[in-house]
Amino acid sequence: MPAAAGVVISAAQLDAVFVQYVGAALALGGTAFAFGVEAVTRAGREVLLEGWNARLLRSVAVTFLDPMMLLPEAAPSGKWSLRPPTPLRLAWVGPLGRSRYAGAVLLVAVAVGHVAVPTLPGEVLVGLGGYIALIPFGAGLGVLWRNPGRRRWLGSTSWELVIAHGAVLVAVALAWPVLLGVALLALGTSVSQRAWVTVILAVLSVLRTVTRAPVDYSSAGFVDTPAGPMPANLARQLFRGPDLLVLGILLLTLTG
Repeated sequence: MPAAAGVVISAAQLDAVFVQYVGAALALGGTAFAFGVEAVTRAGREVLLEGWNARLLRSVAVTFLDPMMLLPEAAPSGKWSLRPPTPLRLAWVGPLGRSRYAGAVLLVAVAVGHVAVPTLPGEVLVGLGGYIALIPFGAGLGVLWRNPGRRRWLGSTSWELVIAHGAVLVAVALAWPVLLGVALLALGTSVSQRAWVTVILAVLSVLRTVTRAPVDYSSAGFVDTPAGPMPANLARQLFRGPDLLVLGILLLTLTG
């Protein structure tokens, strides 16, 4: 909320004195909210256990350098049913169950970052922001990909799952440039048309990320570098997915 209020104030071009009063009001409101009634006192046992399990999972993911373990689980999607279970139905229900990761805060951060650092290419902001915003919605395919038993139960080929989830992910990704364009317009700035190509790269990178094999720790493949030994094979596995996005951004920025 403070970030969104900052965007509105910046777009409105208000008087400096008025901005100071608004900033003080936001600071007081944030302080009162921070020291108010904690949400944990209203949480039930199930919510507390879920939070604790998520904390343990994050610790294990950091210890074993496996970010795929951080992919969020889907919440109940209400009236949407999985009967009969089909790849397209699973692909559609997945983002609905993860709609809480809408990335509104990230959207504002990218827009503000473009204003604060105008020399940074728009391809970098749009591409990386789109990848981070879309990666939670690819978690459904990641869960299926890492669980062969579920794939056998579903009875669909790997390509059918990738195509179905890719189509839904493209539909979700269409909202990213629209919302980002509105935020940039409110700030009185914009990015080049080439920067929007990175949205497609972000979708492909998310699909490449969630369909990678589990990390193999048997052969780290250490190589000597000026900074010391580096596990090259482990790094290759961990960067499968983002490597496509980085390569695409480099090509767009160097050929622009």
